[in-house]
Amino acid sequence: MKKKRISFVLCAVLVCFLLATTVACDKKRNEGDEHPLQVAVLSDIHLMTPDEIKDPTGKNFVYYTNKLQTMLPLSEALYKSTVDQLIEQKPDVVLMTGDLSQTGSKKSLQVIADGCKRLKEAGIKVFVTPGINDLSEYGTTFDGDKKTEKEECVTLEEFVEMFADYGYNQAISRDEETLTYFADLDETHRLLVLDSISLFDYELNSRDVSGVSKSPVLSNGTLQYVDEGLAESVDLRKEVLVMSYLPLSNEVGDVYGQMTKRFVVAIDQTEERSIIEMLMYHGVQYAVTGHLHAKNHTVYDDKVYFDLHDYTASCTTCYPLETIYLTADEDQYIVEHKALSSVKAEYLPSYLSAEDRLAFLADPVAFSKQYLIDHIDVSANAIMHKEGHPYGFITYLLVSLDYIDLENIATDAKAIALGRCFGEAYEDLMQMTLYGEENSIESVCLEYGIFLPDIGKNMTVKEYFADVFCRMFTNEIVVNEENDETTVLKYIGYTAIRNMTAIDISEQLQELRPDVGIKYFDLSSLADGLFHDDQLCLKVNAKDPDGNTYSIIASVLSVLEPVLIKADIKVLGTRLSVLGVDQTTIDSLLGVLDNYLEVVLALFDDYSTEDNTLYGLKIRSYLDFSAGTIKIGDILGIGMVDIFAKDLLF
Repeated sequence: MKKKRISFVLCAVLVCFLLATTVACDKKRNEGDEHPLQVAVLSDIHLMTPDEIKDPTGKNFVYYTNKLQTMLPLSEALYKSTVDQLIEQKPDVVLMTGDLSQTGSKKSLQVIADGCKRLKEAGIKVFVTPGINDLSEYGTTFDGDKKTEKEECVTLEEFVEMFADYGYNQAISRDEETLTYFADLDETHRLLVLDSISLFDYELNSRDVSGVSKSPVLSNGTLQYVDEGLAESVDLRKEVLVMSYLPLSNEVGDVYGQMTKRFVVAIDQTEERSIIEMLMYHGVQYAVTGHLHAKNHTVYDDKVYFDLHDYTASCTTCYPLETIYLTADEDQYIVEHKALSSVKAEYLPSYLSAEDRLAFLADPVAFSKQYLIDHIDVSANAIMHKEGHPYGFITYLLVSLDYIDLENIATDAKAIALGRCFGEAYEDLMQMTLYGEENSIESVCLEYGIFLPDIGKNMTVKEYFADVFCRMFTNEIVVNEENDETTVLKYIGYTAIRNMTAIDISEQLQELRPDVGIKYFDLSSLADGLFHDDQLCLKVNAKDPDGNTYSIIASVLSVLEPVLIKADIKVLGTRLSVLGVDQTTIDSLLGVLDNYLEVVLALFDDYSTEDNTLYGLKIRSYLDFSAGTIKIGDILGIGMVDIFAKDLLF
C-alpha cells in the first residue's frame, strides 16, 4: 500500500512537471510571438549619385532618362531616406533584390553599401543579391550636354567583397558556380538567395554569334545545390523564404532569363521539374523578387504541393515609393506595403530647383506620381519626335529596316514626311476623348456596333494612359487580367490602326525603295477584323487600287523584305544601337521579332511550329492556323499593355 502511495505521488509530481514545462514553453512561444520575424524588401533602387549626373537638364542625360521612369536625379536622396525609415521601423531583416545601381558604378554601389552599414549598426540584418545593372559595367558620368569617360565599375568578385557583410559572410552555405546562397534569418526561418544574374554573358549582350538569345539560366549544378539545401531545410523544419532578382515566372521572355526553364532535379533523375515546381515540392510558400518595377503578387497554385506566393517589389526610387514588409505569422507571412513618408532636406542635390525642393519635401509620393506622369509624356514625345526633330520613331524604324540610310535621315524629305504623318496621327490619337459623340474612342466603336465600357470618367487618351500607368504601379489595376480598363485600352489600340488607314503606307514605302516590290497593305481590312472579331487575319485578301489581290501576310513580308533578304536579324540590333537605343530595349525588340517572324513565316509557308512564347504569352493559344488568324484582341487586352509598360519604360 505504501508503494502504491509513493508511485502515485511520483506520478503526480511527474504530471505537474510536464504541465509546468508545457506552460513555460507556451509562455516562451507567446513571448516570442510578441515580436515575430519581420522582413523588409527593397528592389530596383537604381541609384545614381549627383556627382555622376551633375546637371539633370543636360541634353545627353535628358535623352538617357527618356527611357527610364526611375527618379535618377533624386535616387540617392530617396535611398538614404528609405534607410532612415527602415531604421525607424526596425524590421529584423532587410532584403535588397538587385539593380542596386543604375549603371554598376563603384561610386553608386558604395552609397548602397554605406546604407547597408547603417542598417547593420542599427541591429538589422541585411542580405543582397545583384541585378543586371549592378554587374553591367555601363558606368557613365554626364556633364551638361556631354558624356565623360566611363565610371569605374565593379567585377563580380569586387561586388561580393563590397557586400561581404550583407549576406555572403553570413551564408551557411554558398553555391560554387553562382552567388546563390542559404542563410538563417532566425531559429525557424531560412533565406534562399537565388542568383539569376552572375551567369549573364555581357560580352555577347545576351545573344550569341548566331543571334540566338543567351539567357542567364540556372545550371544543373546550381539546381542540385538548391535542391539539396531545400531538402536539408525541410529536415531541420526551417521555413524557407526565397529572394531573387528575376521573378520566378518567365514574364519578360528569354531576354531576361528562363527562370521557368525545365531541368532534371537531383532527387529524381527521371522527372523534370521547373524551379517553381522544385520550390513547391519542398514546401516553399513565399518568394520576394524584383526587376519589373511594379508591385505584383503571383500565386502558383498546385493541387499536390503547397501554393507558392511570388511578391514582386516595386521600384524603390519610382512611384509609389513603397517598401514591402513581411511579418511571420505561424506558417505564413502577413504582407504590407508602406510608402516613404519623408525626406531629409540635407539629402537633396544642389541642382534641384527651389520649387521642386518644396514640393518633394512636402509630399514625396505625390511628387513621384507627377514625375511618372511627366515621364510618360516625355517618353512618348521622344519616341514620336526624336530629340525635338521633325522625324520620330517611324523614321528611325525605316533606317532599321533598310529603307533609308542613317547618313541621310536628316535630309531625306520622303522619310521625314512619312515620319511626320505617323507623328501627327499619334498626336491626334492622344487628344481624342474616351467618350463623346465626335472624335472619341466611343464614337469609333459605335461605327462598328460596339459599346465601349463605361469606366466612370471621361478624359483624353493621353490622360487615360497616364492614369492607367500610375494605377498599374500601385496594383490598383491589373493589366494582365480582363476588365473594363483593359478593354478600353484594347479599343484605343484598334482605333490607332483604324486612324492609320488615311496613310497610304504601301505607296510611300515604294517611293523610298523602288527596287522592292511592296505589295498593297490594306489597313482598313485589318481594322474591320479587329473591331468585329478581335482578330488580326493574316490570310485575308485585299485588292489594291489596280485590282491586284494580295494577302495581308504577303504585304507584311514584302515590307520586311529589305531585312529578310539579308537573313540576319542582328543587322536590326546593330542599327538600333548606333541610333542610341539602349541594349535592353534592343534585346526586347529582337526577342519579339525572333518569335513573331517565326510564327508569321510558319503561317505563310503553311507549316507548324513548336509551342513558342512571346514574353510569357503562349503564342499557340492565340493562333488559329486553319484560319490564319491571331486573336490580337486577347493579347492587347490582357498582355501587350503589360509588356510595353514593363520593358519599354525601364
